Amino acid sequence: MIEGNYFPHKIGARNDPKLVALERGEGKAGKGVWWDLVDYLYECDGYLPADLDLVAYAIHADPAQVSRVVMNYGLFVQAENGCWTNNTAQDCIERRNAATEQKREAGRQGGLARGRQQRAAEALPQAPLEAPLEAAPQAPLEANKINQINKSNKSNPGNAPAQERAREEGLEDLFYEIFFRRDFISPAAEVRRVLKYCKENEVKDPRKLAESWAPENKAPRFNDPAVIDWCLRLEREIIARSDPAEGMEFLRAIDAISVDKRNHVLKVRMRSQAWGETVAAMTEETPELCRPYDKVEVTKRNPATL
Repeated sequence: MIEGNYFPHKIGARNDPKLVALERGEGKAGKGVWWDLVDYLYECDGYLPADLDLVAYAIHADPAQVSRVVMNYGLFVQAENGCWTNNTAQDCIERRNAATEQKREAGRQGGLARGRQQRAAEALPQAPLEAPLEAAPQAPLEANKINQINKSNKSNPGNAPAQERAREEGLEDLFYEIFFRRDFISPAAEVRRVLKYCKENEVKDPRKLAESWAPENKAPRFNDPAVIDWCLRLEREIIARSDPAEGMEFLRAIDAISVDKRNHVLKVRMRSQAWGETVAAMTEETPELCRPYDKVEVTKRNPATL
């Protein structure tokens, strides 16, 4: 779902030839179905389930009309994973994700800087009133004061927002990897749902909650355990070569995956050119990373529609 619970709507969109054709063929009701589909598309992070009967049930519309709107007017294209998408929506989601990542990184760097400043301030030596020739033993009362100061430093309220954000980022990564492994069609959307639930409720075991979490959209993303295993194996390799954050970024950067079963080729489409080049280079340099497939191909995104 788009951050802030909205998606952009271009002025004059009703004049688009495809929407004109849609209204002529399906009437105002068909156009209403279109906008419900667009809303649902953003909820699913840019991909409608391949099962259009399931989509029709989700938006409470006639299955036959949903199929016509999706398939007959050039408003959607079918991705390599079988799901339906709109490339204009994909471009918008990618821009939003890039902006979100920039904000997140800026916040992370700001939190690290504040933490360094706080640790440096705490590490400054206290100048003594006079230099004693011999250290005197601390009285019990003075020792109690030192303990109180130490406790106060550990529970520094000024650093609470940064600590809370760091915890939330850790939970985001935990939930995303679990939901990716469980083949949720929209792991990012479910991460936001479960984080909201955690904020509103006292959750003692977040991992256990994520393992039993029921997604809003039960359609699978890949519907192929071998594909998921390959992704998680490559994630572990990326972590081994760099750091855990890069492994999670790889999972988030996956756009679509399909399998050419006849030629035993895995076709991967990444959300950014940089990640596409990284995956291509890793699998070419280390053929073992392609297993159980003979080859991994990094494909490009389809030309933009509407």
